[in-house]
Amino acid sequence: MQKHQAVILSAEIQGIASPDELVPEEAMTDLINEIHKLLETTLRFHHGKLRRFTGDAALGVFYGGHTKSPAALHALDAAFAIREQLQALFAEKFHGQPIGAKMGIAAGTVTETKIGTGESQHSAILGEAISQAERICRFCGSDQILADKNVYGATGDYYAFEKLEPIPLKGGVESLPIFEPLKKKHKKLDLKIIPQRRIVSEMVGRSREMEQLEGLISNLATGKGAIVNIVGKAGIGKSRLIAEMKVQPVMEKVQMLEGRASSTGQNLSYHPITNLIRSWAGITEDDLPSASSEKLHQGIKRNTSEQADEIYSFVATMMGLPLEGKFKERVKGIEGEALEKLILKKPARPDYRIHQR
Repeated sequence: MQKHQAVILSAEIQGIASPDELVPEEAMTDLINEIHKLLETTLRFHHGKLRRFTGDAALGVFYGGHTKSPAALHALDAAFAIREQLQALFAEKFHGQPIGAKMGIAAGTVTETKIGTGESQHSAILGEAISQAERICRFCGSDQILADKNVYGATGDYYAFEKLEPIPLKGGVESLPIFEPLKKKHKKLDLKIIPQRRIVSEMVGRSREMEQLEGLISNLATGKGAIVNIVGKAGIGKSRLIAEMKVQPVMEKVQMLEGRASSTGQNLSYHPITNLIRSWAGITEDDLPSASSEKLHQGIKRNTSEQADEIYSFVATMMGLPLEGKFKERVKGIEGEALEKLILKKPARPDYRIHQR
């Protein structure tokens, strides 16, 4: 039996308990599985864990210490992401029928224990925070997210809240204060890190764009990728928008790689890709070719140990890093040097263009 400080997210899916007219019976199993996957992946993306799922209700748990941000912030981010993704799913499946989700979030001490014996033994989680999260969830309106004072206290710098009437507890003597998170506050960029000789000020008028970017990053939890083009005249603030986005807590949940393209020069066909790979492998401009090769090889081994040598041979060739011994032979021995010609003898002229809009 172990005690932990945790944040509990209790969710109830409304309207799905009696779906006879909304979805055919034979499709219900697929729908429940789809909702389960959505909840599980979204909670995991936000450093939480799905501990209970009954088809129309779920319980998520968030422990602190995994990131710089508080567990309560991860729970709130997860709640908003779950609500948005369920709304999209229900809009597709039920075509505007009154299906929704409501969620209550509470923080406190929980106890992890083992129940049962032998093969039937499983872990269980108990605690007042669970009861409070479930009580708050029952009090919520349709598609509403509510939190207790502990969550409010831990995330007041990150979200704007509205204080609501407290929930009466048993006997009516005591009550449970509750708060509704309305909108996320964006973390401000530390202007001290901006290079000197640049005129900078607080960024204004870009809240909608920031929210769009955060939403797209959160969608990665469900495997929904996207390509975003940020275009505009020189000096309008494209780089500043990205700089502001980098410091937002949601970026702790993803790995960000950066690569830059150049409109002039020689051998630029793979320049943006090789920049991304250098960022991923931790290669710097000061690294010697031998050090760059070693970092690249070790990075590939950590991800695909069985095929590391083969992958490294071709990626290193594309990046212009020297190959020796078995790695050089691997490139030459594939399909009559066809791949070697593709990589080594690519025309110097770039096969893309850069447009400034």
